[in-house]
Amino acid sequence: MDLVVFKSLALSFLLGLLVGIQRERTGNRLAGMRTFPMISVFGTLCGLLAVGYGAWILFAGLLSLTLVAVIPHLVHLIIYVSVHVRRDALPNPRTPLDDTKDLDLGVTTLMAVLLMFSVGALLTVADMSPVAV
Repeated sequence: MDLVVFKSLALSFLLGLLVGIQRERTGNRLAGMRTFPMISVFGTLCGLLAVGYGAWILFAGLLSLTLVAVIPHLVHLIIYVSVHVRRDALPNPRTPLDDTKDLDLGVTTLMAVLLMFSVGALLTVADMSPVAV
């Protein structure tokens, strides 16, 4: 292995950790300081594999990560809709799930997940480390 590979992986881990710490401080439940370093390192590994085996690996990694990140949003949307449809049919519409903040995972975290994958993949391109940082 080349020293550049280890540098890319270490930088990817640190950038993911930086974003993860920030998301952890906001109290987000979807991803935090353990998840974001894994996401950015996954992007770096997909980028490294794409250099040798083709760009389809990078696309497959991004697609799989998108599905993993979007499925919780869809589940929460279904729960939200089903609770509010049932609640409207009741004579007393107040339910314990009136606090919709518990059902909201936030689009910001979803976008940060996709961005950190892209930043990790960008670290594998020659001379693009300053841009990624």
